[in-house]
Amino acid sequence: MLNSFFNTQIERFEAFFSGVAFEPHRHDTYAVGRTLSGVHCFNYRGEKRTSLPGNTIVIHPDELHDGEAGTNDGFHYRIMYIEPFALQAVLGGRTLPYIKGGVSPDFSQGIKESG
Repeated sequence: MLNSFFNTQIERFEAFFSGVAFEPHRHDTYAVGRTLSGVHCFNYRGEKRTSLPGNTIVIHPDELHDGEAGTNDGFHYRIMYIEPFALQAVLGGRTLPYIKGGVSPDFSQGIKESG
């Protein structure tokens, strides 16, 4: 139902990685994910970030980032790619969400107005 309302698809991806997971790249969507196990490390906004199990990751559109396992045990995560206009429609035109540093241990507490 959500897909027909926004006339778009929300892509979902789940994977387990060890070592270097992906090279630096950008998305034209928000990337909202959850680390399920292991330690997920990534460079974002000029700093190394670490996401532990239960943490939520939010990467803003067109932001350069990479990803790798923080330990030899690898990491497992689940992520959705959401078009900015879909989030804006849900928020009723309010400012899009901003998660300082890209990682929140409690997503509901990490949302702040951007600006």
